[in-house]
Amino acid sequence: MALIGRQHDTDSPGAVSPRTPEGIFTTEMGPVARALRLTRAGMAWERAARAFWPLTTLLFFGIALLWLGAVAALPQVLLPWLAGLWLLAVVIAAVRGGWRFRRVRRAEALARLDRTLPG
Repeated sequence: MALIGRQHDTDSPGAVSPRTPEGIFTTEMGPVARALRLTRAGMAWERAARAFWPLTTLLFFGIALLWLGAVAALPQVLLPWLAGLWLLAVVIAAVRGGWRFRRVRRAEALARLDRTLPG
């Protein structure tokens, strides 16, 4: 019965103040802030992989041709032209990947984190 008419004093030491939405991701909430950072980093990795997969494919294709000795089997007259075409394709793929890549915004990471957490 004593709790019914009791006033809550949030100014005294040791009192618990209500959480605000602005303060939920501060350093006092370490696990939530860490989860948000990791989610944001994972989303950035996904976007980079989606934007730059043609570039990595071209680079690995060129490395594979060098390692397998296919470049040595090409005629010397044709080699500079093919290398130039490959280099042009690499530059175009890098520019296109940079054009397609978008930074992950905090709100997007928060929305994904909110979808994955229970409750």
